[in-house]
Amino acid sequence: MKACLTVVCVIGLASLAVAADSPIDKGSVFLGGQLSLQSLGGDAYEVDDGNVTHLVLAPQVGGFLLPGFALGLEGSFELISTSGQTATEFHVGPRVAYYYCAAGAQAAGKGSALPYVAGLATIGSVKWDSDDEATRVVELGGEVGVVYLVTDAVGIDTGVKVTSDQYSEGDWDETGLAVTVGVGLKAFLF
Repeated sequence: MKACLTVVCVIGLASLAVAADSPIDKGSVFLGGQLSLQSLGGDAYEVDDGNVTHLVLAPQVGGFLLPGFALGLEGSFELISTSGQTATEFHVGPRVAYYYCAAGAQAAGKGSALPYVAGLATIGSVKWDSDDEATRVVELGGEVGVVYLVTDAVGIDTGVKVTSDQYSEGDWDETGLAVTVGVGLKAFLF
């Protein structure tokens, strides 16, 4: 079922890319991702020794419905290590973004800087190696960043994401704030 849904999404997004004149024009689609390190705070992230290592890989896929306005899907795979424990965390959810080009959407090309703002909401789970139960995670947040186009269709994506995270399992419920600084690549099909 998941493979079938993935194929339908990819075909649907590819069918949008028939009339776009630039990477951020209506009809363009993108595929990308970032590798990030996080600084974590709040009750959900308190640990005995205060040391938290959190490495995040966040793939994205989406398309431009209007010049500069993109709708997509973001996922994440996270490795967490703290106080001698390790965990894996998975998320998936919608992402809406606005990309700006000083020369206009149709003029965006090699050498252009494309600043953006984005909002996202994901749901997922975290599984600690020492625990049989998975904890539900809901993230709500936003991101600001810049894609610098090194070719007409591929750019280096840098961004800072802030999310409010809610962890729950049974009667336990904690919230935390995550600040994520990431760098990655974004490829556009137009």
